[in-house]
Amino acid sequence: MKNEEDKLDMLLHKLSNTDPELSDAEMLTENIMQKIKAKDRHRNPILLTWIRSVTGTAAVLLIGLFLFQQNGIETTASATKLEPPEIRLNIDSVCLKNMKSPSTNLMAVYLCHLQQNSIKNKQFKIIEQQLKN
Repeated sequence: MKNEEDKLDMLLHKLSNTDPELSDAEMLTENIMQKIKAKDRHRNPILLTWIRSVTGTAAVLLIGLFLFQQNGIETTASATKLEPPEIRLNIDSVCLKNMKSPSTNLMAVYLCHLQQNSIKNKQFKIIEQQLKN
């Protein structure tokens, strides 16, 4: 085993120390340069070209759909001119009904509302207990 390894090491040492002899160096250089020039560097992969065309088409279709939708919304809004809805406020709170002046303190109205809410909650609890019994 060791003898074979020594022979292999010796052979590798001899091979690494020998210089290669080059015959017709200009021809070798010329062949290398021709093969480099022959290679097409700007060729795109087929898969990349296909993905680009599909995503580009999808983007154009989405933009077209967006513009169509926006145009449809604008024509619908302009064709149907709606009058503004009538706004009515129903004042059910006792506190707001008893408001004497428009400049009543907001905190006082809110405190009154909390008290009224507490009274209604107590009444609800009494009714709920009566229904359970």
